[in-house]
This record gives sequence, C-alpha cells and structure tokens, in this order.
Amino acid sequence: MAVNFAAGLKFGARSSFGAQPHNRCSNLPMGAIEVQVDGSPVLMNLFGYGLTSALDNTLCIGDGGAITDGQYLPGEIGPERSPAIRRCLITDRYVYAHAVVTGVVHPKWGARAAERIFILDYLTGCIVLRDAFAGEKAIDFGTHLHCAGSVTDLGEGQYRMTGGQARTIAAPGRSFTGAAGLTDEEKGEVFVRILATLQPYNVIVEEPTWRPSYIYGLNNTGKEDIKDGRHPRFTRWRLAAAEPTAEGEFLFAISAEKDAVSLHDGVVRLPEDGSVYLAGLQPVEALGYTFTAEAVLVDESAKTVAVVGLREASGPNFTLVTDIPLDADLDISGDTPHGTLYSPAREPGLRVTGAAPAVWTSNPYHPRSRGNWMTRL
Repeated sequence: MAVNFAAGLKFGARSSFGAQPHNRCSNLPMGAIEVQVDGSPVLMNLFGYGLTSALDNTLCIGDGGAITDGQYLPGEIGPERSPAIRRCLITDRYVYAHAVVTGVVHPKWGARAAERIFILDYLTGCIVLRDAFAGEKAIDFGTHLHCAGSVTDLGEGQYRMTGGQARTIAAPGRSFTGAAGLTDEEKGEVFVRILATLQPYNVIVEEPTWRPSYIYGLNNTGKEDIKDGRHPRFTRWRLAAAEPTAEGEFLFAISAEKDAVSLHDGVVRLPEDGSVYLAGLQPVEALGYTFTAEAVLVDESAKTVAVVGLREASGPNFTLVTDIPLDADLDISGDTPHGTLYSPAREPGLRVTGAAPAVWTSNPYHPRSRGNWMTRL
C-alpha cells in the first residue's frame, strides 16, 4: 500500500515572502490523501486546477471550502494562506500529522477551526483520520473519499472501495484503447470504517460532478476520432452531518482488510497489537505508564510508545514533567523509558526523575518531529 498526504506550506516551512503564490498547478494542500494498493490507484484526488476542493479526499465545508474555489487562476495567494502542520511525529511504526486548514477556508463559511489528524501505521497499512470543524454558523459539513472503482456498503459503518479500472483512468495526453490490452477490471481495494461522529450523519455514494482538464484518449495528432475520447468516471463516498451544524467531527479508518480497525472504550484498536489514544490531554494508561498528552500511539508487542504533545509521564521509578509540550519516541521495555524527546525550544522546562536526559541539540531539518531540538533519555 502506498499513501500520499499533503498539507502545510508547500514551498518550505520558513518561507517569508510570496515568491511562488498558489496557482492552478499548485493547489492549496488541505490534508488530502491518496492510496494505491499493489500499484493500482484506489483513492484519488480529482485534478481540476483547484476549481473546487470538494474533489479532494479531505474535509468538505459548504460546497468545498477553500478560498480558491471557483477561480481558474487564484492569483496572489501567498504561503501565508497555506494550511499548517501543527504537530508531526514519525517513528519506526507510526506517522502522526495534525493539519490545521482554517486559514485557507473561505471567509464566507465563518470557520473558527478546520482540522485533520492523520495517522498511518507502517506495520499494517492502516490509516486513522479525524476531521473536525467549528464555525460561527450552521453549515453543511462532510468529508470526501473518491475511488476509481465502486463503493459497497458492508453494513455496521463499513464500506469497500475499489480502484484500478484502466479504461476509466487515462493519463492526460495518452491514448488508452482496447488495443493496449487494458480493461475495466477492478484492481485493488480498501475498507473504510466509521468509528465515531460528534453528530448524526449520512453516507452518500454518488458520481461527483467535475470537468476533466483534458479530453482523455486524444493525442491531438489529427488522426483521432472524437468517439475515442472518454470522460473518466469516479465514485464519491461522502460522510456528512445529517443537518447543517456549527460544530462537527468524524473519526474513521482506512485499511487493507475488512474488520481490521475498531473502536473500544474510546481507543482505536489496530492489528498487530497497535492502539491509538486521541487523548486530548486526558491521562492515558498504557504499558504500565501514565501519559498526559494530545495523542499516544502504542505498539504493545514491541513495548514502544509515540507520544504527541506530551505534558507529563509517570511510571515505576520514573516521572517526567515539562513546561513546553514535547513529542516523544520511547521504548519502555526496560526498567525505565529510553528514547528520543523533541522540543520546539532549547529549554522546555523539563524535569525528569529515574532517567538522565542528554544535552539538547538542534537539527532544524530532521524529519521526525516539528520540534527542532532533541535529546536522548
């Protein structure tokens, strides 16, 4: 399984001027995802020069939501209008990213908060997504997934989505015909499961309205017949609040196998002894330790934890308290935890008993966390 997730500043986290504004070939990255299975595209964003963000696999606020919707040439919309990746942590098993897209929602929707939390489990290929919105008024709020094949309702909030139909996914400027040996056979599948919502919801399966940027199947050599041109067809899975709302939230998962992800007592259970606690600063007990953090991602077999926005931790012969929230990648299989702490500041006000942190060092380009400063326990 191959996964793509796009959010945050597209031209560098430290851009200070609009050298490259967003334009029709560089759309606002609003946390959309794409998924391939065994090389076949299954979940796809429908490229339409940014005319409507409703064609992306992400939040849909009103009729789309993005400030550039409806504009073929968005103009001078500089990096300051980009979404922000508020927190990010990458460990050997998990990727966690918290994308805040509030700044690129059109003012007419009155958004106070629009966010997506993306969690990828490397070991099993499972994806957990939490989309949330809060606004000044009640509006239509939903989230979209688009597949290249079909959507089947399996009951109990679970859906099968397929892709890989070669004759309906033609690359721009290429001629895909039956002579090329391509068929409409479905290739690749994923399973989507609704885990929790803040409000009553509906699921709508439909063909999205969109306009291809090219006439597919025609190479403009003068030898093609217009009947060879095709309009690629996709299927949209829309999870939406049943009524307009001023506050909404969806928690759902994508997996390669049916029944792979479930929710028990507020904990997302993954295969291979994985667990996700979206704690919201409530204490979490895991593997004999207590963590106060935004999120705790556990591998029970390996006895490791990825902790996002850590404030406090305690366990046998160990305590940790910090004034500035940290990210942590910890192995707790021994007598005391050991691993790496990440901080946005050199002096986070860290107090630890039972372990001795090393000297804080800075690496602004390391790929593991948004925190530039790191130390080892």
